[in-house]
Amino acid sequence: ASGVPQAKGDHTKSDANAVRGSVWLLAAALALIGLALLLLARPLLQLRRGAASDAQAAAAAPASRPLAAVTRIPGARPVRRSLPDPPTPPQDAGARDRAPTDASAAQASAAADAAANAAAEAEAPSGIQLFPAPGTKPLKPGIIVPPDFELPPGYVRHFQTTDDGEQLAPILMFHPDFDWVDGAGRPLTLPEDRIVPPELAPPGLTIRMLEVPDTHVPTLEDPPPGAVFEPDTR
Repeated sequence: ASGVPQAKGDHTKSDANAVRGSVWLLAAALALIGLALLLLARPLLQLRRGAASDAQAAAAAPASRPLAAVTRIPGARPVRRSLPDPPTPPQDAGARDRAPTDASAAQASAAADAAANAAAEAEAPSGIQLFPAPGTKPLKPGIIVPPDFELPPGYVRHFQTTDDGEQLAPILMFHPDFDWVDGAGRPLTLPEDRIVPPELAPPGLTIRMLEVPDTHVPTLEDPPPGAVFEPDTR
């Protein structure tokens, strides 16, 4: 027996239901894909916003200060001293136009200058007089600087020799071309002899003080007890 024939309207209705179901499935698939893309893109957006915030904070932050030159006094650092320019003497507008008119006066002035220079050279110390007399320049104690230690800016080695010619280990002194300031830019009071105290020693330098030897160079003949020396007035 043959099947019951269906009407044309029934076929149309079933096709419409099939199309409607396919559309819903496609819409659901697109929604799932969009949700997955959103979940993947959200962390990337957060990272990008964080990087932009860090860049803005770094741009707005003030420039960091250089590290301190010493560790025992935080913020202390040497500043190179800028020497002022020597004053320029005023120029006489008519000096270039004036010429010497009295040759004899110029010769007399030159002769007087030559005589003064000769007298000054005769009185100037020479020979052994160029060296300080024994005992007049006392030795200074200070922090010993090893020969292989590299000094940072602001320091200098000071070499000393005893009266009997012995070379001592160099000690640490402040460089004369630097002024020291603290973290706020205020000048630090340095010792008058410019010898570096332990609290201002550079980092990495072992604090080892120089023991000044007691040297005495005897004269050719010791003076008798109670002898009085008269100053040399020459």
